[in-house]
Amino acid sequence: MPTPALLRAPWLPPERDAPDAAVTRDGGWSRTVMVICSTATVAAVVVLAIAGRLG
Repeated sequence: MPTPALLRAPWLPPERDAPDAAVTRDGGWSRTVMVICSTATVAAVVVLAIAGRLG
């Protein structure tokens, strides 16, 4: 199983002193979380669109 250090995107700044890994110092969502949520949303829309065409 990969260690959490291997899962961090190297182009993002380190968030060592953030209270939560998903939330940055200013209280906003980190870019990684936003990308993951956006990808999941797009995937859900695509699945629903395909299901609508088949049904």
